[in-house]
Amino acid sequence: MTADLLRTFLRGGGFFVAALTCPAGSIAADLPSEPFGYVTEISGRWFAGERQLALWSPLQTDATIKVADPAKSDRLQILKRESNSHLTIDCSEVKCTELIRLNSFVQQPADGLGRRISAASKVIFDVVVDQLQQHPGRYSYHAARGGELADSVVREANGVMDVAPVFANLDRGRYWLRIQPVDAASEAAAPVVYEWDPASPTTLQARPAPSRLQELVLLRRLGENLFPTGQSAWILVCPSRRYESAAQAFKEVTSLTAQWHGEIDTGAKTTFMRAYLGHLADQCR
Repeated sequence: MTADLLRTFLRGGGFFVAALTCPAGSIAADLPSEPFGYVTEISGRWFAGERQLALWSPLQTDATIKVADPAKSDRLQILKRESNSHLTIDCSEVKCTELIRLNSFVQQPADGLGRRISAASKVIFDVVVDQLQQHPGRYSYHAARGGELADSVVREANGVMDVAPVFANLDRGRYWLRIQPVDAASEAAAPVVYEWDPASPTTLQARPAPSRLQELVLLRRLGENLFPTGQSAWILVCPSRRYESAAQAFKEVTSLTAQWHGEIDTGAKTTFMRAYLGHLADQCR
């Protein structure tokens, strides 16, 4: 007897759905159970068994968790994969000196929308966590004050790229920029001036690069010198033939994270979105 195992990848052009037909008994024991959720905020040293938890660590429903040297300020926030809602274990309210069984919290009402999400949205969680496990530290984010540049997928055509989505939240004006590969800041191009007008967006010269995942850094001019402002955005530079599918896929991630309504830490949210851009970069060559 056989059973169809559907493994869903994001669609849109080259993002496809693949169906694998395998003997049911041969895969059931090998497939891990779906995670109950992921850590989105952590204060203190938390463990699931012997595994120390970090941002976006997956947790199973039957996990037993503990915090080392517990203090009332220790807390753990978990984003539930099934409902895209969150629950918080706060040591000022819960007895954290003992082992905590996660399933004792499962039936409690969670904050957030608490609605069941689609299979495609669950796949987003899976590919993001896979990226974070493959590239630990790559997507870490520390918010800068007043950051309004938007991580985006941008179109490249005929040697220029459209960065309007990155500046959508900024006022009209002249901006100094530096664009550099995310994984090779030493390969940064010379600074450029960008005249941003929402009513009449202009393009930027596209610099050939081995990686399409770039960081757009906002600079401040003081006299004859330029200094980083601390604000930047990640951009995935896609050729026209791949742009629509990649942009639509990233739009779905934006919609998913918008449901968090500010309840999830900004750093965790940005890490999530940038990890998904990293996933798309592998398919946007």
